[in-house]
Amino acid sequence: MKMKAKRTAAPAPEAPVGTLRCIYLNLDTRCIEFDSEGLEVNSVKTVSDVFQLIRGNPTADWVIILGLSRNLMDNYLAIASLFFRQQPGKIPIIPVTHAGNKIAEHKAFLFGKKPYPFKRLDLAKIQQLVEVRTYSPRHFTRIPVEFVAFAQPEGSTAQYPVVCRDISWSGTYFETREPIELERFTLILRSRIHTVELPSRIVRRVNLVNASPPRYGFGVEFLMPLPLSLIHYMYAKHMKDQQ
Repeated sequence: MKMKAKRTAAPAPEAPVGTLRCIYLNLDTRCIEFDSEGLEVNSVKTVSDVFQLIRGNPTADWVIILGLSRNLMDNYLAIASLFFRQQPGKIPIIPVTHAGNKIAEHKAFLFGKKPYPFKRLDLAKIQQLVEVRTYSPRHFTRIPVEFVAFAQPEGSTAQYPVVCRDISWSGTYFETREPIELERFTLILRSRIHTVELPSRIVRRVNLVNASPPRYGFGVEFLMPLPLSLIHYMYAKHMKDQQ
């Protein structure tokens, strides 16, 4: 008598290990759709709503999806609030925009970097974007410009001339001819229109002692956002220098 082979049931698919919690702050009239599998998407309207969610569950692995629009002012205010008013720390922030938007390169620079275009997002895409690069002021696009500013160390009235070689609205890199002791200081930018004083701190030092003449370089992080009017001015100066 022939024995029938015993059929083995296919293994059940493994359940997801955990759910990724996303905060979707959308500044645009168009909304990106989400595949809900493995995701918990919390849609909010303001930056204050973002931090209210985070404070309610501070130990959760949050990801902030920032939906940028073509409206420069809305983008600027939201990003400035996220990074300079209540820095969310190590929480990844992913800049996206609806794929139907056409955002000019100069506007992309002005709010940090060009956002990723999507019509729909799922867990795999979000995880990939988190791995590619966490959005932070240190990764903002910088434009090469050259202008003279002044550094005034904290607690001092002395002002040292510095030559800035690039700038974004989150920081700059400048060089000096003489070594100066800087940690926290005020960077003073003067133009014919106005004077801007930016509280800043040193995040990187580069000593170009073999250069001719020797120079001392400083990577700088601004502790407040660069005024939008000055960003426009710097970008216009950069475009003029490129021609």
